[in-house]
Amino acid sequence: RPLRTDGRDRAARGQHGGLGAQPVSSLIVVERGTAQPSDVARLLRESIDEMRLAIDAFGQPETDLQGALANLRYRMEPRLRAAGIVLDWSIDEAFAQVSPDDASSLQVLRIVQEAMSNAIRHSRATRLSVRFDVDRGGAHLSITDDGMGLPLPGDRQGRGLDGIRRRAHTPGGDAQIDSTSTGTTVSVRFPAH
Repeated sequence: RPLRTDGRDRAARGQHGGLGAQPVSSLIVVERGTAQPSDVARLLRESIDEMRLAIDAFGQPETDLQGALANLRYRMEPRLRAAGIVLDWSIDEAFAQVSPDDASSLQVLRIVQEAMSNAIRHSRATRLSVRFDVDRGGAHLSITDDGMGLPLPGDRQGRGLDGIRRRAHTPGGDAQIDSTSTGTTVSVRFPAH
């Protein structure tokens, strides 16, 4: 389903807040003089990812969720390969018919991007499985890696996991994050319209 223009405008305004926040926070870190070159590179990469996500989601008049997911996969796969991670990506036929509104589609994209980026940065995984399907409970996406699992809650840094949970609420869904010493799974369910 093509993204509607009125919804596209609202979702783009929400995305622009994210686009502005990332470079500003990066600039603050650099100006404090405490950032290592690797930190600056990571922050810039995250800013570029956010800009590309906005372009993927809103840069074409006939963009839909499936097309935007395909673009996201295309952009992330080289980074996964460079990190030594093999991607296994699967969308079933029923999920291909799912058509959330524009704001919800954007949140789904951001969840997938965040989970994939986390796997690249933190998991030390060799495989990443990304699955999209539909069952009686609605639309479901899961991102599973075979990495070392998440640190204990007190040792975690950043807000990526909280962001995933928060974004899952936009399409009326919920997110569950399970982690063991042999990997992490991010599961999100939301209504299938």
